[in-house]
Amino acid sequence: MDFLGVGVAELIFIFIIALMVLGPRRLPGYAAKAGKMVRDLRNMSQGLMIEWQRELAVATRIEELEETRRELQEAQKLLRDTQQTITSETKQVAKETSQVVAETSQAISAKPKPANKTSPASDLEQKSPPSETTAAVSIESEPPPPTQISPAPQPGDDKKKSTNGSGKTETTAELSSAEAINE
Repeated sequence: MDFLGVGVAELIFIFIIALMVLGPRRLPGYAAKAGKMVRDLRNMSQGLMIEWQRELAVATRIEELEETRRELQEAQKLLRDTQQTITSETKQVAKETSQVVAETSQAISAKPKPANKTSPASDLEQKSPPSETTAAVSIESEPPPPTQISPAPQPGDDKKKSTNGSGKTETTAELSSAEAINE
């Protein structure tokens, strides 16, 4: 057993000297005081160690937070740089787009107009025979003939109205099946 660098033999030697100096009556009181001081010394050293470890943990945490703060500042700087790059490139694209629009409008306004007043569609019809697409266009462009919806026949009506393709209403007499059997 080694206590504060003092072995067992050295402790016995110190005990014998203390017994001779203090005497047998006062030795137990001083031994209790010495034990209490040793116990207080241990508690203080443990308290200091705990406090020291806490301070080290706080210092480590502060370092981690500083490192995180530096990383965040670098990320902000990178984001600002990226934003500036995007903004400048967007302005450049907008400038180029406006130039293309201006050039296109100049090209459209400078394009010569045809000398005859025929439409391009009539030119195509004159140059080539009608195809399926031109036939479809001409069919779609004609309005459908008007149709009339006749009211539903009532019982006892022996005349029927119908509409022919020209839009005229024709009246025809029709016998009901019961009348046809009777005749």
